[in-house]
Formats: sequence, structure tokens, C-alpha cells
Amino acid sequence: MKVYLSPSGQYANTYSYGNTTEKEQCTKIALACQAALQRCGIEALCEPDVEFYQRIANADAAGVDLYVPIHTNAFNGQTTGTRMFYYSVLSKGFKACKAIFPYVDELCPGTSSNIKSNPGLIELKKPKAPGAYVECDFHDVPKIAKFIIEHTTEIGEAIAHGICDYFGVKYFINESVSQNTIIIELPKIFRNSSGRTVMALQALLNDYGCRGEDGEKLKVDGIAGANTIHAVKVYQDAMDLETDGIVGADTWGKLLK
Repeated sequence: MKVYLSPSGQYANTYSYGNTTEKEQCTKIALACQAALQRCGIEALCEPDVEFYQRIANADAAGVDLYVPIHTNAFNGQTTGTRMFYYSVLSKGFKACKAIFPYVDELCPGTSSNIKSNPGLIELKKPKAPGAYVECDFHDVPKIAKFIIEHTTEIGEAIAHGICDYFGVKYFINESVSQNTIIIELPKIFRNSSGRTVMALQALLNDYGCRGEDGEKLKVDGIAGANTIHAVKVYQDAMDLETDGIVGADTWGKLLK
């Protein structure tokens, strides 16, 4: 498996906080993502100072399996949220976007997030490989810009985690990132909990081979129903945890180890 990471080269796009630019911060995110992917056994190419048409040519020549542009966004100084784009719903890029999106959106603080087709984007239209285009959040909102600057490593890790899910490869946590911090940021999950964190949980349980009451893989639908809670208990039993079906600090700690 081989991935090409293409961070924004837009040095003229200044952040509303921190006297920095989109190019500088997206390069940091991409390099953190590259390190995470390589840690997980996925070859990752990243050439931040190469013009993007040349990047496409280099990616094609290398025969990469996924092309991932990494950007931050700007609009009106108020809009926030993660955006992801793919070429078409029939493309593997759509599947990659669905795998990456929950991790980035759960981490970044913006509130208006979505995944959409955008076949007009050059870095989705031109590469031979399927593409998953990431707009992490909006840098023209000062509090969001501050968050991005302070969390480039975590954002890169989140993108890598989703890429691992896309390829069906186990994600190995970055030992230099505090596990306690990650656990604190993740809410407890109970029966009937819902949302993006539940989607991430369901994907992890599927990766570990934990099945629902019906013996099938979990639907990654963001709803903690009977099948999801059953799979949680299966995992807890296997890990010698209390089999209460509640995903708290201990269970998250094992799942993300």
C-alpha cells in the first residue's frame, strides 16, 4: 500500500491567529500523517515544496493507491467544520473519505461538517489514484486557527487513522501523544449513544473482529444499539475488562493502544 500526501502550498493564505500560513501548518499536518502511516506499515510519500502538477506526476509514476490533498479552509471568518471531497460516489475516494472523516471531524472543533463530491478539483480529477481531499477546518476563525496550530500532530494522526481503516490496516497509536489526553477527549458510550464517536468505536470493533448479537460485522451507523453493545462486551471479555458494555476510559485505552 502506498499513499501520496499533498499538503497545501498556499503560503499567501494567512491564518487569523499565530502569524502563519496554510502552507506551513498543512505541511506539519502532512509530515505527522506520513510518520504515522509509516509507523503502521503504509508507505507514504510527501513532497511539500514540489508544485502540485509535479506532485500528481510523481504520484502517478510511483503507482500510489491513494492521493490525499491536505488543506485548511477559509470563508467568512465565522463558518467552521471539517470538509472532505471525493470525485464521485462510484470512486474509491468516496470510501476513503468516509473512513477518514469521522476521525478528523471528531478531533477538530468546527461544527458544520460534510463530505461532498467535487469532481472539478484538479487534485481529484488528474491523479490516477483515487483521492480523498481533506479541508481540516477553517483557519480564518481565530480560535480554530489556534487549535490547528496547536494540534498539527493530532490532526495528522487522525488522517492516518482513517487511511489505515480504509486499507484495513491496524492503526498503532503514537506513543509520544498522551494516551490520557486522548481518553479524556472521548466521551463514554452507553446503550443508545449516537454520533461520530460511536462510528469510530464501531469501526474499531470491526477491526478487532468483534461481532454483534447476530454474528455479523457492525454497521458503522453511529448508533450504539444491541449489536454494538454486544460487540463491546465481547471485546471487554477478551481484554479482561469489566463486561458492562460501557465504553469508558479503560475500554478506550485498550481499543486505542
